[in-house]
Amino acid sequence: MNDVQQDKPDADGLVRCFEQATPARQLPNLRGIPTLILMSESVLLWSYDHCTFKYLKQAGVNARNDRCCIHPPRHDPHHAQATCCKCLAMNPNFPDGL
Repeated sequence: MNDVQQDKPDADGLVRCFEQATPARQLPNLRGIPTLILMSESVLLWSYDHCTFKYLKQAGVNARNDRCCIHPPRHDPHHAQATCCKCLAMNPNFPDGL
C-alpha cells in the first residue's frame, strides 16, 4: 500500500487523512449501494469520520456524509445519535428506506 497522509487536516480539530495512491483501489461490491455517514460532534469518531467518507468516495462508493444540524451536548453519543436521526428525518431531502 502506498497511502499518502495529508500535509494538514481539512479543518481545525480534525485528523490528517490518508489517501490512496493513484490509481486508487476500488470497492466494486459497494459501488451501487447508497451509503450515508452520519457525523456528530459529540461522538468520539468525529475527528476522523470525514476520512472514512473521503476514502469511500475515492474507492468509487456512492457515499454521502451529513453532519448533524443540531449540536447536542458533547460526549453524549446516545443523545447525539438520536438527535441526528430526528434532525435528518425532518429533512425533506432525507431518503426513504434508510
